Amino acid sequence: MKKKTIGPCSLRVRFRMLGKGSPLSKMIVGTTEEWYRAKHPRTSEDEVGLINSLSVSACPYCGSSSIKKNGKRRDGMQTYRCRGCGRKFNPLTGAVFDSRKIPISEWIEYLVHIFQYQSVSVSSLDNRNSLSTGRYWMRKVFSVIKDCQKGIVLQSPFWIDEAILSRKPSELSHRKKGDRLRGLSADTKGLEDSRNPMNEINRRHRYFRMFMSRHGSYGRASIQDWCNLFGFAYNRRGEVGIMVEDFLGLALKSKKVMRYRTVMGSKTDKK
Repeated sequence: MKKKTIGPCSLRVRFRMLGKGSPLSKMIVGTTEEWYRAKHPRTSEDEVGLINSLSVSACPYCGSSSIKKNGKRRDGMQTYRCRGCGRKFNPLTGAVFDSRKIPISEWIEYLVHIFQYQSVSVSSLDNRNSLSTGRYWMRKVFSVIKDCQKGIVLQSPFWIDEAILSRKPSELSHRKKGDRLRGLSADTKGLEDSRNPMNEINRRHRYFRMFMSRHGSYGRASIQDWCNLFGFAYNRRGEVGIMVEDFLGLALKSKKVMRYRTVMGSKTDKK
């Protein structure tokens, strides 16, 4: 009989497969369930208050401004009804966090990991989420910060050089003698940091390479997304609290629904 393969799933589900047939398996499953409950609490009053404080001025379905409050859900979240199309909705309908299954607060730890150069797999393991969930959330992150570098103005004087990511040998340019082209850094090699005009950008390159090395499975088509993420984090000087607050502030205002099946429906989007 062909053995059934196990698809992407959380650490919790994998431990559940042990069952509770013996005292040992019962203890293991019980412990991992406690981990899950600690990592996945119910939506807090503070989070409900945050959601209810969001401005709602139009129906996310038809765009009509003729809306009215329509009571609250069991968790206290305010709901609305559109007088135009008659559909019900809440402050998160039509946004990045639409139809979420777990509290928004769980994003905090996930974002801390990502902003501190941890991989998606490490973050997913620590948060007791499946790797596919981590990758799905990363697609949401990319969507939220897509335009974060627009409007940036460089002040004079400034220096620029290329950062080199891993490429195939056939894609590298060579001099006549066979040496690889290295950019301006080749001309400033050996200078003290205080005299090297490339010092600041070289430092950024080091952090960028380290950041990208932690996410070695990135696809070439998404390099700009990863650059946006690095720029978003680096430009906030490592202040993780500011990073998390700024990102969640943007996410709550983002009006783009990203369904799991749509985003993760192809092999390309799973990377």
